[in-house]
Amino acid sequence: MGELNRRIKCYIIIFIILLLIAGIITLIVLLTRRSKDDKTKDLEFYGTEIHCKYRIEKENEEVEIINNKNRYDFYILINKNKLKNIYKYKFEKSGEQNITFIFTTNLTSLDYLFSGINAIIEVDFYRINSNILTNLSNLFSFCNNLEHINLANIHTEKVINMEDLFYNCYSIKSIDITHFNTSNVKNMQRMFSGCSNLKEINLKNFNTKNVIDMSDMFDGCYSLNSIDLTNFNTENVEDMGELFSGCSLLKKIDLSSFNFNKVKDMTYMFSFCESLVEINFGESKTNNLEEMDGIFAGCSSLKNLYLKNFVTDKVVNMIALFSGCIKLEEIKSFNFNTKKVKNMNNMFSNCHSLKYLNLASFNTSNTVDMNEMFSNCYNLLNINLNSFDTRNVLSFQGLFLNCSSLVELDLSSFETSQVYNMDKMFNNCSSLIKIKMDNFNTFNLISAKYMFQDCENLVEISSSIFENITMLNYANGMFKNCKALKKISISDVKIISLFEIDEMFSGCEYLENVNLTGFYTNKVYNMSNTFAGCKSLSLLDIRNFNTKNILNKKSYENMFKGIVDSDSFTLIYNITSIKEISDAINKNWKKIIFK
Repeated sequence: MGELNRRIKCYIIIFIILLLIAGIITLIVLLTRRSKDDKTKDLEFYGTEIHCKYRIEKENEEVEIINNKNRYDFYILINKNKLKNIYKYKFEKSGEQNITFIFTTNLTSLDYLFSGINAIIEVDFYRINSNILTNLSNLFSFCNNLEHINLANIHTEKVINMEDLFYNCYSIKSIDITHFNTSNVKNMQRMFSGCSNLKEINLKNFNTKNVIDMSDMFDGCYSLNSIDLTNFNTENVEDMGELFSGCSLLKKIDLSSFNFNKVKDMTYMFSFCESLVEINFGESKTNNLEEMDGIFAGCSSLKNLYLKNFVTDKVVNMIALFSGCIKLEEIKSFNFNTKKVKNMNNMFSNCHSLKYLNLASFNTSNTVDMNEMFSNCYNLLNINLNSFDTRNVLSFQGLFLNCSSLVELDLSSFETSQVYNMDKMFNNCSSLIKIKMDNFNTFNLISAKYMFQDCENLVEISSSIFENITMLNYANGMFKNCKALKKISISDVKIISLFEIDEMFSGCEYLENVNLTGFYTNKVYNMSNTFAGCKSLSLLDIRNFNTKNILNKKSYENMFKGIVDSDSFTLIYNITSIKEISDAINKNWKKIIFK
């Protein structure tokens, strides 16, 4: 019995010793954890720990390590140091450096957390209580050197804003966001914009039913060569402006699943998608569309467009709509309602391959700007503008600039009484023989610079454009190189506000008769090369020319160069009014009798 008691005592002692050992071990663990807790206070409660890596270019360099916009409470752990609320840190060594962030407050928003931190190259959300997150906007915007992001521990079921999330992260090649729950997100504006090295992105799990703004979402994703958006629900989207702008490697975009019913803005939606050859718009109609400037601008590989479901009743601007579609040959089911459109400038500019345009359905009664609307349509052979109502148009600058294949233009429906600018309107329409413009009213015309320049085959210009052109200020190069013109008469109207007429008739080789008795040039300061190269002239009437405001010799240099000195040539002028250029007259003609 005594032996048994001894054994029991031994077991008890051993048990106590084991308990003591276990207690000591537990104490050590607790002390160790407490030591850690001293550095990571509230970590277990708030559960927010982010590991970051920075690339430091030089020794003793002070760089921003976190954005200071929201002034979170946090600690950083670096080189065994614990520092509170440090936004900039001076690194002793260059190369890659690690920093751990421990946040001591509940984070409902991560907006701008690392925005603009150029030194950061890696971010790992190691531990985060993200069930209460509502805002991820600008989290990584302008992190130009960020290469790797681990977002696996971020839960986004309550997030409503992802605007600018990865904006201008142009070093990122791939992003894994397949676990993102986007069912409550309303704003995805510029979400991936500027991610120019992003080669692929999996969005198959994206729920976009509540998204209102998708503008610029993939803008500038130059390296994306394909994108699958067939699961996108766009029933609430209002803004798709620049959605794919600059996605220069995309060849096909399938939007057959898209609902465009609430979309108001599609400006520059596909602009500069230079490789794009096919767009499938599906059957949804654009019933609320208001803005569509440049929607296809710079789509230089597109050959055909099918736009039957585009409803444009509410659209107010169509600026540069097809501009730069250099291979576009045909626009199918093109039946736009343009009643509310105010601006059509550059609408078809640089559509090099278009040969025929029937715009008979266009209502232009509210349009004020048609600048360069058809400029650089080199191969355009025929255009129907019979329905055009131009009563409110203010500017026709470059309207048909470089339409070098047009042979005839019927502009008899054009009402131009409000137009003040016709600069380069027909410039380099080198095949143009005839323009029907008998109803042109130029009462408010101020500038006609190079209006008919290089219309080499134009044999006649309607006198109607000169009937009430009293307000004209700038006529430089107006008829330059109109080699087939034989007669111009501006005699029945008094033009008193001219400032520039240099090169106005230069290169008009077959011009025989020029009557400018309506020209009063007392305000003109530049007449250089005005009649240079008019080698067939037999009559030049400049009796009301006054050269008192000519600036210097260069301003009338070569004014009459190339006019043949012969007895058959008659110059009518007032010697007392043009004494400033008398040496130019004497230099060019020695034998003729001036009248």
